[in-house]
Amino acid sequence: MALSTPENSSDTNASLDLLQVRLRRLEFLLSGASDVDGSPAPAVKPLDGAATVIARLESLRAGFSKVRKGDDTVAAILNDVEAIFNKYPELHKNASDATSQDHSTQASVVLANATLYPETASRLASLQNLQIPPAESSGKLTALRADIENCRAEQQKIDAEVQELRKRSAQCLEWWVKTGIVGMGDLWEDWEYRLTELERQVTRFERLQKDRAGICDVIECLVYLDIRPGRHEGQMAPTTRRETASHDSERRRYTHAEPSRALCDTLAADVVHDGD
Repeated sequence: MALSTPENSSDTNASLDLLQVRLRRLEFLLSGASDVDGSPAPAVKPLDGAATVIARLESLRAGFSKVRKGDDTVAAILNDVEAIFNKYPELHKNASDATSQDHSTQASVVLANATLYPETASRLASLQNLQIPPAESSGKLTALRADIENCRAEQQKIDAEVQELRKRSAQCLEWWVKTGIVGMGDLWEDWEYRLTELERQVTRFERLQKDRAGICDVIECLVYLDIRPGRHEGQMAPTTRRETASHDSERRRYTHAEPSRALCDTLAADVVHDGD
């Protein structure tokens, strides 16, 4: 019969402590509660059969089947999800199912990152040595919160005004293109058309002036030669004494006076009247 040594007793107690810790973890996972000392409350026996885990799982399964059979759209969605999971089983693969690396690989990873542990420890130590800022500074920063919010609101207002100005600038540019470029093109076209019409009228007026001047010259020649319509060249029609005196007075007036436009018009009317 083997005698128990103090070393064996300590190993046994350590094993029992570990088993007790694992048991408490399992109880905490099942119940989700613990006492003041951190020990989980003992598992409570369910009052009826419906409160057991198996009964609750069956209830959930029945509800899932009811939802699946209740609506065609839901059933179609669930069928599509199941088809996707069946086609791609790696989607619902747990992380624990991954193949574990061997010890040599894990050791190499640890040795590669060994320099990070002292650095992290020094940073944590420096964080502990940092001084907490005084309460007055924190109070001043807290008091500036309202001013910061006002500045933010003012900044948003300025941004809105800038956006509105950009919109108005775009509208002004569009108006300038339509009025200053396209509108001026139409205006120049209208001016060109009006100038063309004025040139035509001026040309027509000048031609009319030339025609009137020619008529005046012809009438002046007729006055000098005493030729009237209805008389042949070299033949003098018999006239009365009154007509001869009137023609002599007209000849003297036309000879010693320069014919004007009104005079030419009068003589042209006389010629037309005599022709009639």
